[in-house]
Amino acid sequence: GWNGAVEIGPGGRTTRVGFRIGLATSRDGRSWTKVRGSESEGAAFPLGAATAFDRKGASHPWVLRQPDGFRMWYEAFDGRSSRIATAWSSDGLVWGKQGVALDLGGPATADELGLSHPVVFARQGRFELWYEAAGRGTPAHRILRALSPDGLRWTRAGEVGLHPVPPVSGEERIHVGSVLVQP
Repeated sequence: GWNGAVEIGPGGRTTRVGFRIGLATSRDGRSWTKVRGSESEGAAFPLGAATAFDRKGASHPWVLRQPDGFRMWYEAFDGRSSRIATAWSSDGLVWGKQGVALDLGGPATADELGLSHPVVFARQGRFELWYEAAGRGTPAHRILRALSPDGLRWTRAGEVGLHPVPPVSGEERIHVGSVLVQP
């Protein structure tokens, strides 16, 4: 959720801040009831402290059930850039943050400016992460992937080829929000 908060930065640039993760439940998958959390404005997941990687926003969660609980990957925003962070819960209600799972890429990489919208699935004995990446190249936004043996340590594995070649424009944007894995 987002309460409409913004910050005005250099040159009058407006940045949306304060995204938070909530919780809703359903018995049938069609009708949902919000569950008021203990965090600010009823959120179920807290923003980070004043110097944390998620101090300005926590959003776009992706949760997988694990044998002894739940792991969540989410978009963590520090006010300048987004990264993919992870948290753990034994019950799906109370979460412990575990830090940045995948940080910004280096100079001239497709994800040097930000990572967002994580989608994680388990396949062939490992975890696979798809995410939206922002870089200085053309197109500026791409879908990248990373691989992990445990969901914590990730190795970049290149781009998911969804863009037309050549790109329609430098500003074209493809979002990843869900992935259906066929056996």
